[in-house]
Amino acid sequence: MMKRRSGTILAIAGIAAVGLLAGRCAPSAPKGSKKTGTVSDAATAAMKVYVAPGDLDEYYLFASGGHSGQIYVYGLPSGRHISTIPVFTPYPATGYGFDDDSKKMLGDLTWGDAHHPALSETGGDYDGRWLFINDMNGRIARIDLRDFKTKQIIGPVPNVSGNHGSSFVTPNTDYAVMSSRFSIPIPKGTVAGIDKYATEYKGVLVGVKIDPKSGDFYEVAKQKLEAIIKPETHRLKELAAERAQAIAKYIVQKGGIPNERIFILDTALNPKRDNADIVSFLSLKTN
Repeated sequence: MMKRRSGTILAIAGIAAVGLLAGRCAPSAPKGSKKTGTVSDAATAAMKVYVAPGDLDEYYLFASGGHSGQIYVYGLPSGRHISTIPVFTPYPATGYGFDDDSKKMLGDLTWGDAHHPALSETGGDYDGRWLFINDMNGRIARIDLRDFKTKQIIGPVPNVSGNHGSSFVTPNTDYAVMSSRFSIPIPKGTVAGIDKYATEYKGVLVGVKIDPKSGDFYEVAKQKLEAIIKPETHRLKELAAERAQAIAKYIVQKGGIPNERIFILDTALNPKRDNADIVSFLSLKTN
């Protein structure tokens, strides 16, 4: 019994020593501060924005990247950086701007100055479908919020100089608005003296039509053009022939295939025929 009691006493003493050591290593309060039971404002603020690892933030913050040409996504209230969405400039981390599709979207412009992200709306309320953002080079981009990827870039839009007042979206996402920051002589590229600023220099306000179902910038415009401009059969045939000749020439000149081995099948359609036969002419000549 004596030995057990001695061991217990030693264990208690050891715990006390560790507790004393921990107390000495703990950070001390600033000199002159009074000991109180209250929590500092900084600690209170930190507790309000703390989100435990694995937990989700309540909100997304979509921040314009300015001269980076990108969008940065943060979680709120934690402030954690969740993602970078490449938009107007290449982004090697994901290959954006290096594959065929994104290179085609960027075109000849591989830099941007992005401002004013705008969420799509339905009835004046955010609906979480798309995010639009402007570029000072006269462009607007659409990001799909299902996967946080840029799906479309329109522009540069003619006569918009410094597209800073953008990309504000109408209450049902019918239009995205673009506007000039710097007045210029219109059309863009013409020259006028600064003494004519009041009369010759103009700003432009543009409403870019959006398909409310797909978000596509061009779909509505294509539909309206197709309704106005009917395709002409003879012109389509001419275009097809020109394209065939161009392909044949390329094969001969670049591919080294002898001209006599190239055949172009010219199909002529007769809408008045009674049967389903197609009259065809075989050309053995390439220009």
